[in-house]
Amino acid sequence: MKRFLVVLLVLCLFAGSALVGCGPKKAATSQEAIKTAQAMDTKEKKTEYLMDQAEIFLKARNFQETINLAQYVLWNLDSGSSRAKDLLRTAKDAMAVQKEMQK
Repeated sequence: MKRFLVVLLVLCLFAGSALVGCGPKKAATSQEAIKTAQAMDTKEKKTEYLMDQAEIFLKARNFQETINLAQYVLWNLDSGSSRAKDLLRTAKDAMAVQKEMQK
């Protein structure tokens, strides 16, 4: 029984690490992400990819890159995207707080 649990734990750890590696690769800049998205075949795929990248930039506290991607999506792909609007608002607010704290 103990051996079974150890094997199960190892399998779970392996599966978890495999899933973590399957997420979207972070682009170095918003321009690189946009260039990658332009090669995609549908607006939906482009929007999804760019919003994923924007969230990655937001988590990395790179607010300007988040803003760039959200604005690109709103201006060029989906002017009604609530996800892009939310990310844009969050990044702008976080940038304002960051600037206020630097004073």
